[in-house]
Amino acid sequence: MNENILVSIIIPVYNGEKYISDTIQSVIDQTYKNWELIIVDDGSTDNTAEIVKQFNDSRISYIKKNNTGVSDTRNVGAMISKGEILSFLDADDIWLPENLGKKVEKLINESQCVLVYSSMFLWDERENYKNCRIIKKIFYNDWEKFRNLMTPAIPSSAIIKRNCFFEAGMFDTNISTSADFDLAIRLRELGEFIYLEEPLVLYRCHPSQMHNNIALYKHDMIYILKKYKSNTNLFPTRHKWRNSYSLLNYFIAVEFIKQKKFNKGLMHLIISFFYNPLLIFTKIYKKIIK
Repeated sequence: MNENILVSIIIPVYNGEKYISDTIQSVIDQTYKNWELIIVDDGSTDNTAEIVKQFNDSRISYIKKNNTGVSDTRNVGAMISKGEILSFLDADDIWLPENLGKKVEKLINESQCVLVYSSMFLWDERENYKNCRIIKKIFYNDWEKFRNLMTPAIPSSAIIKRNCFFEAGMFDTNISTSADFDLAIRLRELGEFIYLEEPLVLYRCHPSQMHNNIALYKHDMIYILKKYKSNTNLFPTRHKWRNSYSLLNYFIAVEFIKQKKFNKGLMHLIISFFYNPLLIFTKIYKKIIK
């Protein structure tokens, strides 16, 4: 395909020495070659810098700054980038070789499209990743999926038109683990999303992932639901907002119970019931009939 369009890939990294080499190599191995890779080090104290500097490729740049969090780090990379298309790759994930090529082709051929994403392999470091579970997030009705707290995986999976990223307002630096969900809502108001069913990304699962921090998830998602409470695209009625808030508290309760934090789990179940009693009865019924 035509490779006239420059793609800027931003990798935010904090103490990523264990995985960063494989992540960078997966960018170098892309069949689409017109890219720049900007690695923004958010104050690492390990050997991340030494590992990055082993790659002798003029398309790769590395900057280090004080620790300000992942959302600000992504924004810093975007602001110094030059590409017409942006992608945010997490420092522990891996792209399959045709990832960029297939997504760029879709994005440039669809004028109403602002974002292209794909399914991913949920990878736990087994050698044969094709045997790993595939994550699919198909948006037949984007706004309904958002109300069910689902989002395309912007870090690692999505590529975004540069002008749309900045028009949407970049990543919200008040949040971290759910900043992709927040950005997706604003991007969807600017245009369409295209989904590729073929898994083109290896999403690495390990205990130190930020998404395993339920306290962060709780903070971010409550912040987001309150932020968009009056957004009529997302919540055309107050009832729909209450349903989403109930669902969020149910998710939080389940995670706290898994961690054996039963008092916190019970508290969020009560909140969930208050906002949408039917949700709890539905969940219990589904458990019974399984």
